[in-house]
Amino acid sequence: MRLFCLFFCVTVCSFCFGQSMRKIYLPAKKDTLIPFRGPHILNLYGFETRVIPFDSKIPLYVSISYEHSKRLNYEYFRIDSSSYLEYEYFRNAKINDNEGLKSRGAKVIKNKIIGNDTVTGIGVGYNTIRYLPHVHYYKEFSKEGPWEEYEDSTSSCVFWKGAYKDNKRTGLWKRLIYASSGDELTIEEINYDKDSTTRIYSNNIIHTIEIEPLKKILSGRWILQDCENDSTKRILHYKCRKFNGAYRDEDACDNNYYQFFLSNEFIRKRGEGCYKYHETSTRGTWQLTEANGDRIIEIKFTNGERWKYKILYLDKDLQFLTERI
Repeated sequence: MRLFCLFFCVTVCSFCFGQSMRKIYLPAKKDTLIPFRGPHILNLYGFETRVIPFDSKIPLYVSISYEHSKRLNYEYFRIDSSSYLEYEYFRNAKINDNEGLKSRGAKVIKNKIIGNDTVTGIGVGYNTIRYLPHVHYYKEFSKEGPWEEYEDSTSSCVFWKGAYKDNKRTGLWKRLIYASSGDELTIEEINYDKDSTTRIYSNNIIHTIEIEPLKKILSGRWILQDCENDSTKRILHYKCRKFNGAYRDEDACDNNYYQFFLSNEFIRKRGEGCYKYHETSTRGTWQLTEANGDRIIEIKFTNGERWKYKILYLDKDLQFLTERI
């Protein structure tokens, strides 16, 4: 009996060691990553990235450039272990007070896998090398809470401000513009809890006035808030009021203005210190038209130049905002 048991143990043990000498492959690696740059964060060829601390799954800071460029595309600042403050920048941003900002707000890491990415790794066994897939999973990275989203990087930026919930716009969103006075003028609003297709004009009366009454409102002299040149995109104006048939000097109504006449004549005067537009583009004719629901001012100068301005904003206090198109 003892001989049988000894034979059995030797046989079984020899078989076990024989099994250990066979080819052994490493299992595929599985990681859960934050998709800072979408579902293909592993493919960063051509991008400059910075992660602090290096190679951390939940870093304190991440920056990613545009492809084949040193210009910053994204920045992420960790708020806590489950959320980041994201800054996105325009690629060809002009230098202004907004520093090229495209959007900013918080993103939250959700406990939900939204995709995966696979890279090939090497698994080593006895007497063999085999290429194995390494699978990386991505958690959902969702916009949450207050956000700002900018339409361009020019001065007098137009932008949307509102809130996200589960990566979708919610509640009241406002389309705003920074005025030179520091105020934020509300161009229009959308209530995403009610009807995302309806535009609300609470302060902006430009879409509530017919063409002929609007032409009468526009007739007169409008002070330019800032100096302009021939490439200025947006202009904010304040209407000069007459007293006893004349404009008051204390209102600076004789300096840096546009003037529209009901006779369709137009005058443009540069103010003191504003020397960056053609001297010949100072007078001509104007007309008010409508296109795709927008009110358009068309100006034809005596030197042959033609300009078009879309009216973005007009309120009861006679602040008037145009955009060159």
